[in-house]
Amino acid sequence: MKGLIKKDLLVIKSNIKHLLLLVLIFCFLSIDGNNMFYYIPTFISTMLFITTFSYDEINKWDSYAITLPKGRKNVVKAKYITSILIICWAILLTYIGGIIFGELSNSLNISLLNNNIYSCLFGALLIISLSFPLIFKYGVERGRIFLIVIIFGFIFLISLISKYITIPEYLKNIDNQYGMYIISIIILLILFISYLISKKIYQKKEF
Repeated sequence: MKGLIKKDLLVIKSNIKHLLLLVLIFCFLSIDGNNMFYYIPTFISTMLFITTFSYDEINKWDSYAITLPKGRKNVVKAKYITSILIICWAILLTYIGGIIFGELSNSLNISLLNNNIYSCLFGALLIISLSFPLIFKYGVERGRIFLIVIIFGFIFLISLISKYITIPEYLKNIDNQYGMYIISIIILLILFISYLISKKIYQKKEF
């Protein structure tokens, strides 16, 4: 499985320098207080990793990979592990960049920076959790289309609920006190379920 992880890392190696440059640029842009710029490098790195599926399809990689020992199981596991490594790497760079530029501009707010970083991490993990089963099932292009539909549908549902349903005060208090832990558990559970679904899809897929 180490070879599969190394293969995906080599595929995106040429884009790593560009990602580092993006981190520096967007952290610099965040000096004026626009924290949305912190999210961009992480989500770009996530989408960058998804392109590895395109390389696999073009080069008929899966036909070879499934002949390896535990090939089907390890291919799926390697994709999830490598994507998480890339996300963590992008977040670490963004965090370091945020601290450096925050100190230089005398606007460093560690609490706010931490919240932005947590949001980046949760959002990126949610994206791969939703997209990977779709990509394994339908391929990269169709999988992306389904993912976009799901994301916009999810956003519409959340906005609809927030508009017509009032959240009780005791739930708000729970969110303030334990929200980070609850969200972490939910995201990790979604990620694990996503992995199980992807593995099941890949086990049955014909190449």
